[in-house]
Amino acid sequence: MVKKERIQQVLDLGTKFLQSQQEGKGNFLSLSFEHVNGSTGAKRYHSLFFTSLILDALQSVPQALQVKRICKKSASFILTQKSDKWSFNYWIRNSEEATQMPYPDDLDDTFCALASLSRYNPVIIDGEVMSEVVQVLTSVEMQEGGPYKTWIVPKKSNKKWKDTDIVVNSNIAYFLSLQDVELPQLTDFIEKHIKREDFVSPYYPSVYPVIYFISRFYTGKYRENVVKFIL
Repeated sequence: MVKKERIQQVLDLGTKFLQSQQEGKGNFLSLSFEHVNGSTGAKRYHSLFFTSLILDALQSVPQALQVKRICKKSASFILTQKSDKWSFNYWIRNSEEATQMPYPDDLDDTFCALASLSRYNPVIIDGEVMSEVVQVLTSVEMQEGGPYKTWIVPKKSNKKWKDTDIVVNSNIAYFLSLQDVELPQLTDFIEKHIKREDFVSPYYPSVYPVIYFISRFYTGKYRENVVKFIL
C-alpha cells in the first residue's frame, strides 16, 4: 500500500508543476503531436479544453493554498471565455488558432467548462445560467431529452457539423449529474455504446479518454462491462 506521505509528495510535485505551467491569465497551453513522414512534431496550442479538465480534476485533491490559487485563476479565466449564451469554444477566443482554424462553439468544451465551474463553485451555475444551458441543449437535440449533436450551429448547416458523439454526450450527462439531473434517453444512448463495446470517438485518439469521460458520471448497470473491457 502506498503511504500517505508518498501520496502527498506526489501531489506537491504535481501542484508545483501546474503552477509552473499556468499562464499569467490562468489558462494552460496544450501540447499536440503530429506524425508526419515518420517524424514526430509537437505544437503548443491555446485551447480552453485542458484548463477546464485541470480545474475539474483539482477538485478531487486536498485544497492546499497553492491548489486554491491555481483553481481561482483557472476559473476566472474560463469565465472570460463564455459566450452570452454560456457556450464555449475549443480555442481560446481571439487567439491565433481561433483566427486561423476557426470552429463553432461545441457541447464538449461547453459542458467540460460548465462542469469544472460547477464543481469549483456551485453558486456560479445559478438559475439564469441553467436557463441558457437548457436553450443551448434544445437547439441541438436529436430528440427531446437527448442525445445531442456536437456543434452549436444553425439547423441548415452542413451535415458534417451534425454528428452525435459518445464523449460529448457523456460530458453533458456528467454536468447534469452535478445538478442532480438524469435524462433517461441520454443514459440509454451511452449504455448502447457500452453494450456494443463501442468506445470510439473521432475527437479522441484511443478508447481510454472515451472511457474516462463515461466514468465521470456513469454508475449504471453496465459498469462491470466497462471494467471487463479495460481489463
